[in-house]
Amino acid sequence: MKTLLKLTFSDKAVPLLERFEFGNSTGGRQVSVRSHDALGRGALEEGVFPWNRGMRALSVLLLRAHVAFHEGGILPVISGYPGSLAAALDYALSKSPHWLVGLFGSDSAGCPNIDRLIRRTNPECTMPGPVSLGVNEHVLDVSAIEIFGAGGRLGPPAARSLIEELVAEDERTQLARAQQRGAPIGAASRQGEPCPFGPAFQPYWDRLSPRERGMLLDEEALAHLCPEEAALATAAVTPGTHVIDAFCGAGGSAIGFARAGKRVTAIDICRERLEMARFNAALYGVDDRIRFVHGDARELLHSLEGETVYLAPCWGEESTLGQRRSKLVSFTPLGGEFVRTALKGGRNVVLQLPIHFDFNELKSLGRPVNVSEDRVAGELFSYSALLRAA
Repeated sequence: MKTLLKLTFSDKAVPLLERFEFGNSTGGRQVSVRSHDALGRGALEEGVFPWNRGMRALSVLLLRAHVAFHEGGILPVISGYPGSLAAALDYALSKSPHWLVGLFGSDSAGCPNIDRLIRRTNPECTMPGPVSLGVNEHVLDVSAIEIFGAGGRLGPPAARSLIEELVAEDERTQLARAQQRGAPIGAASRQGEPCPFGPAFQPYWDRLSPRERGMLLDEEALAHLCPEEAALATAAVTPGTHVIDAFCGAGGSAIGFARAGKRVTAIDICRERLEMARFNAALYGVDDRIRFVHGDARELLHSLEGETVYLAPCWGEESTLGQRRSKLVSFTPLGGEFVRTALKGGRNVVLQLPIHFDFNELKSLGRPVNVSEDRVAGELFSYSALLRAA
């Protein structure tokens, strides 16, 4: 289907989609404008759409597709569990409201075009795992997506900024609504949504932001994920422009480094984890800044470039139970020996430490150490120990 798709945003502090134009070779051209009714009642009229979560999610998806096309990346998806931004669009697609059908029109048989333009996996989360939505590039020509602001056409960098602002505004709005319902500020404001992996993993789920809950995870990946707030804090104290993440897992820390403007080489010995990390990086729009490498970091480290090595290994059960102090020998693989290997070649090392770590252990490494706290919603999550190159 030959298409034309044009999105025009306002230049306000909080961007709003003002105008949506869609045209194709079979259904003519539709032009829709945003309802200025705060409750969206105007969206019942022909050619008017509400600025709700479903519309924001659709805007984010199309913006990411536009950026991916122009920067040569993989076409992205948005993904999430009930309550997420992706779930809002999924719900709208299931209900097919008048405004959503009107954005793209219908084909000659009267079937809504949007049903073919957007691909859905696991609609309404009927199976375990998140719902995922992506642009069907076989139907929608992503090269035809054009993004405009009040001052004219916008390129990929400006589109990236719009994505960040829209997602951040959605998170602020959801937290504000939670507070209006009487939920306290902080970690508790994220609670209330059942963990899809069961009650045993609820504490890990509660510390994730709404955006993180759209990541591709399983039980183990969730338990070992570095939340974005902690990941960004670590990135802020990590020197260098190129970081090697030796145990990337589902990609939480690697994404944090990439969002901070660094290039990242992300390694994991588990191919399934690496694919999760790749998916999650695309979800955040930073997959173009990360090189994913499958293999054993112990064998690969000497052949890779990077000024800093980041180590966030598995510290064993005692580090989470807090029954005794964790030591360098507590983590796998190879404990302190691996840290010493990473320090070779004039590299910095940033070591993620559990809150019950025995800091006397760091003296044996013979390097100056700076330790900073990584907090999530004000609560201590871990420590980041920077060991500078000799």
